[in-house]
Amino acid sequence: MKMRPLPRKKLWMAASAVAVVVLGLLFFFPASVGRQLRGVCLVECRSHYAVAVRPGDTLFFSGVPADTLLHGITIYADSATTTGHRTGFFCSNDGLLLTAADLHRGRPARLDDRQLRPLLEKEHKRLLHLKEVYARQSDELDYYARTHTVTDEGYNDVMAFRSRLVRHRSRLDSLLTLFDGALRQKRLEAVREDRYAVTYRQVADSGTVLTCQLPADFVAAPDTSVLVLQLRSRLLPEGASRFVPYLLPPPGLTPRRLPARLFGYLLYDVPAGGDAVPVPDVVRTADAPGGMTVASGGPVVNAFGQLVGMKTADGVVGASALSRAVYGARPYPAALWHNLAGWWRQRFAAPTAYRSTPATWALPLRRNTAGRFVAGRGYGRQLTDSTVYEGALTDGKRDGTGQMRYADGSCYRGGWLQGRRSGFGIFTDTLGRTYTGIWRADTLPRGVCSDREGVYRGAFDASLAFEGRGVYRTDNGVYYRGEWQAGRRHGFGYAVEPEHIVRCGIWRNNRFRGEQMVYTARRIYGIDISRYQHERGRRRFGIDWSRLRITDLGPTARQHARGKTDYPVSFVFIKASQGTTIRNRYYAADAAQARRRGIAVGAYHFFSTRPGRAQADFFLKTAAPRRGDLPPVLDVELTRRQIAAMGGEKAMFREMLAWLQRVEARVGTRPILYVSQQFVNTYMPDAPEALQRYDVWIARYGEYRPYVRLLFWQLTARGRVAGIRTEVDINVFNGSKEQFEAYRKEACVK
Repeated sequence: MKMRPLPRKKLWMAASAVAVVVLGLLFFFPASVGRQLRGVCLVECRSHYAVAVRPGDTLFFSGVPADTLLHGITIYADSATTTGHRTGFFCSNDGLLLTAADLHRGRPARLDDRQLRPLLEKEHKRLLHLKEVYARQSDELDYYARTHTVTDEGYNDVMAFRSRLVRHRSRLDSLLTLFDGALRQKRLEAVREDRYAVTYRQVADSGTVLTCQLPADFVAAPDTSVLVLQLRSRLLPEGASRFVPYLLPPPGLTPRRLPARLFGYLLYDVPAGGDAVPVPDVVRTADAPGGMTVASGGPVVNAFGQLVGMKTADGVVGASALSRAVYGARPYPAALWHNLAGWWRQRFAAPTAYRSTPATWALPLRRNTAGRFVAGRGYGRQLTDSTVYEGALTDGKRDGTGQMRYADGSCYRGGWLQGRRSGFGIFTDTLGRTYTGIWRADTLPRGVCSDREGVYRGAFDASLAFEGRGVYRTDNGVYYRGEWQAGRRHGFGYAVEPEHIVRCGIWRNNRFRGEQMVYTARRIYGIDISRYQHERGRRRFGIDWSRLRITDLGPTARQHARGKTDYPVSFVFIKASQGTTIRNRYYAADAAQARRRGIAVGAYHFFSTRPGRAQADFFLKTAAPRRGDLPPVLDVELTRRQIAAMGGEKAMFREMLAWLQRVEARVGTRPILYVSQQFVNTYMPDAPEALQRYDVWIARYGEYRPYVRLLFWQLTARGRVAGIRTEVDINVFNGSKEQFEAYRKEACVK
């Protein structure tokens, strides 16, 4: 039976119906959630500002925060780079993608002279102040290097810091030179330079994360919300999918009551670290937690998988803006051609190189409210009397990524596991301090704490107090590396501060106790003697100068001696006089014996409440210092009552200076000031500058070396010396053998 052909009119009607059905399926058939997840990527922008000073010379800085100071100013581009992350999504087979323009975090593309010059002038003043801080620190570190050796605990650490400071000073000098050149220019301009990288991640069946990172270039930013980028490969990564930016936006063709979904990297703008491996996830827009800035740039789709918008920090950008961005950068016919050409090239492209990363969790399939299975966790909000939580939930427990706000105003943003903070996260307390790092079961074992004063890097206890080993530094030159306990410096550590010498040793409850010395034969030891080394009660005896050797450093120091204590006596200070009437009858004979055996000799005067000039004349007449002797010493051991009787501290300082200046004028070298650690702590901070210029010999009978600039340290009054029957004061020179010999030649009596 012969069939009659359909009339042409009915044929056209059937073809049109088929086309409508096909178009309807294209518009309304629900896309696979797994396929849509493969269209999401993580966009990274590494950027800095560049200021051209002269050909070949450029200043770089990372940004201008709210305090109007340039941050990260340097002569090296990489050192000034700051990194931002946002979600993005592919929209073409040739690697075109969209993300949110807030990836630049509101940083303008250019700063003109009117904006830039005041910032440079303010920064220049800060750098000049920093140069002064570095100069003081270098002076203290040089002094430490002169007076310490590798046998001192912490010496290598301090010297490593000194080497770093030398490099910092060199860079600072170069930076200031560029600043001088820049500020002389009539016109200044800073240009933001950006580098983009796109990370595409997918979860394999084995549960590992497959990762590839591809460079991208800027294409267009048609408005303040949308950024258009292009992969340099001009190909969609292998296994990736794409979203379709419709020329005619689909919201007008779909019911508005259908729920929308947000795809993205749902992190609180924190980088991946440790076991925090970010992978794209999906959440209903109604359940999306607020403030999740890395999710900014993520695609928003309706229940049929149609692209209906993009998440930004300010809300959701509609599909119309997205289509204008894509087809404004490329006219519609050109966009179709690029898309088709990219699809064709994909057929013959080499496989994409992936790096495999262990994943802590794979995306489960969950049934959403509409009954359809989707990938991802449940997201929502939990309220208690003292907390507000927004983020991922599993069986009602905080699990994944979320934000917790506490009643006292503190806030935690980051990873959770079984209701506890776990993984990478940031906690901000009520004082504005920010704690960043890898959390474990609600604790932060190690991390970074920053506030307005400085930055700490190290270990914490359960209450987030500094505990264990850590490093603390501030912008005004304070640096400490060592042990902590309950938020205080406690244990061994060293500190470099603008107003203090380098303090390397033992700390207790934030107070420096002193250096823990190790005594060896390499140090320069000496003694000081008076009539008490010749008399004990009614008994009288001499000193056997031929046997003179130090055999015991006293009960405290001997426990830190290394090897046998059998040290030569390299110098001796002998008491010559006291006040204006008392002489040491043994002085002349002892001095002669010491000189005969090549021991460096110095004389000291015991200071009284008499006028300083009269005491000086009495000392000079009694001691008669000889050429080549060590500098004379003024021994000040006045009590508070004696100081008050003299007329107070100022009167004491005046008479001390009178003695020192009188003696200095007569012997041709600066005398030495002998005082106790308590005297230094109590009186020397208020002493006139003229008095503080004299070298100091400290008496401190304890476990630790004094923490002032000193020439000699009297470490014990209970030492033992072969050839002397009584206990003896033992002293150590604060330097090496070579430095002691140089000091003898330079500072000797002329």
